[in-house]
Amino acid sequence: MKTENNTTFDYQQAFRSNLGLLTEEQQQVLKAKKVAIAGMGGVGGMHLQTLVRMGFENFHIADFDHFELHNLNRQAGAFIDTIGKPKVEVMRAVALDINPECQITTFEKGVTQDNLDAFLESVDLYIDGLDFFVLDIRAKTFKACRQKNIPAITAGPIGMGTAWLIFDPQGMSFEEYFRLDQAENDNEKAVHFLLGLAPELGQKNHIVDHSCIDFNQKKGPSLSVACQAASAVACSEALKILLKRTPVHYVPWTQQFDMLNNRYRKTYNWMGNNNPLNKLKIRFVLNKLNSSIKYDTITPENRLTDIEKILDFAKWAPSGDNEQPWEIALKSQKEFELDLSNYRPNTYSLLPLPHLLSTGMFLENAQIAANEYGYELKWVSETPNLIKAAIKKNNKTQKNPLFSSIKTRSVNRYRYKNKPLPVNIKTKLNEIFDEDIRFICFESWQEKIKIARLLTKCTRLRLKIPETYTVHRDMIDWSEQDSPNKMPASSLGASKAALMLMKWGLQNEKRYQTLINLPGATLASELELDIIPALFCSAHFVLAFDPEKTPKPSTQDFLRAGEAIQRLWLTLSENNMVMQPWFLPIILAHYHKKEIAFTKTAFGKAMAKKIYDHFSQEILDPHKLKPEHTVFAGRFGYPVKTNIKRSIRKNIEQLITETSGENQK
Repeated sequence: MKTENNTTFDYQQAFRSNLGLLTEEQQQVLKAKKVAIAGMGGVGGMHLQTLVRMGFENFHIADFDHFELHNLNRQAGAFIDTIGKPKVEVMRAVALDINPECQITTFEKGVTQDNLDAFLESVDLYIDGLDFFVLDIRAKTFKACRQKNIPAITAGPIGMGTAWLIFDPQGMSFEEYFRLDQAENDNEKAVHFLLGLAPELGQKNHIVDHSCIDFNQKKGPSLSVACQAASAVACSEALKILLKRTPVHYVPWTQQFDMLNNRYRKTYNWMGNNNPLNKLKIRFVLNKLNSSIKYDTITPENRLTDIEKILDFAKWAPSGDNEQPWEIALKSQKEFELDLSNYRPNTYSLLPLPHLLSTGMFLENAQIAANEYGYELKWVSETPNLIKAAIKKNNKTQKNPLFSSIKTRSVNRYRYKNKPLPVNIKTKLNEIFDEDIRFICFESWQEKIKIARLLTKCTRLRLKIPETYTVHRDMIDWSEQDSPNKMPASSLGASKAALMLMKWGLQNEKRYQTLINLPGATLASELELDIIPALFCSAHFVLAFDPEKTPKPSTQDFLRAGEAIQRLWLTLSENNMVMQPWFLPIILAHYHKKEIAFTKTAFGKAMAKKIYDHFSQEILDPHKLKPEHTVFAGRFGYPVKTNIKRSIRKNIEQLITETSGENQK
């Protein structure tokens, strides 16, 4: 057979590399078999392409949808020039471009009750490629397969892995296994399907941003690697079934492959979702689903103006205890103001320094995001509490590679690898700062030990003075969810036992005082939260204004320092490194120097002086600096463990407190 470019297609020649893993007779068996695939999207299109390359020639394919821009991340037929085109037409063309002798019947309306018989006519095997949330027609298709004695496979991308099930028409049915009849609504059906497909929930730690999952909007994340894994296992099982090779594990056997954690699980899920344990899991997931609040999906991005899109990235700047102290006023579609006057100071923020640095980080995010959307951003600090900013279209601005790290950057409070800081990274970090900001690294064991001793003094102070109780009580989110305005308990870097004690102690002040006065209580906290993290990292750093170049930093200087700190943090994230600030020694040093009354206790005042002296004599004196010159400090390195839950942000509409008439939607 001649193709369009005058190449002669020869089946034996095209698929000769299959031989050895297949015999010639087996290759001819596959050539004659007919496979039905419903859905030509994330996995269905890959199923078709993979099977065609294995030598299959006969297909029924169904999909009513067209390719869209958001399909580019994972779907086999999604390209810029196929956007807007019917998926079945595109994938039929892809298949014929591989093997022009393929016989493909397309069902442009997808699988429906009316065409189900025709879709499964003379089919030897059905492979499910329907979207995760399409459950009613999926159930009807599997039921029809059983009635027509057709084996059926479903394999889905789950996180960075896949889970798959195989239904024998003589074995347990789809209805008996999933028990969708026990679900009261679409969300419950989806949970039944998820727990039946992946009963071990082995991939639950793959999710880094839970705001991207919304069952109500039938929305969830997926990666091309997981779609390809799903296709690989589904097509392997297809070969085994049709060639009767090696044992095939039909339901209630389930199989999962987790590529992130390098695990394969094969589970005998007795009774399917009628299994009492599975019923408990379903109820648990439903309770989590019903109690979760979607903060970052209220307004889809395509409904935001350009300035709102920029601010939606700017809001991912860090702030003390995830407080987000910025009140945003949109003055036009090109101008906004940040009002800092209404922030509520606590024991740790009696000076405006933390909020000014956080606002500088916000402005740096805004500048990077503005460049991404083809704008440049300028800002001015008219008063210490009011910043005015404007964006201007400038298509010549270069996109910043740090943009991709804005939403993924976070605080990591666990120990890090003791991997030395590469020279090229150190050079890159030093280039971030203005001439009057000194970036000092501490990498030796002796320096780390001195810093660990400094941090233990700070922990002793913050646990012992009564003024910090309400701060600690209010800053922690115990919901086991990503937190939009606090710090998730699981991100604190403490063990489960320590967290249980902490939660118990913070329920009232009397308990709290009892707990921290137990023998060894502060020592245990110092060991877990200060000493181990301080010793296990690549390096610590301190940022300080050069006292000769900037002896009296202004509001604008602190904002500028905040911008540099955000560049530092994003650069670390871009290079697969993490960071944890240790800001308290700086704040306490400023309190001591300025004689700010942050506590009524003599112990607290005396400890603040010890912290100042230690910081000055043990750490800064060799660099001819004083604690009052410092503005920021922390540690960084390569992570051993990442946060299960993280601090996210309020929806942008919650942060915008004022909108001008011309910018209202």
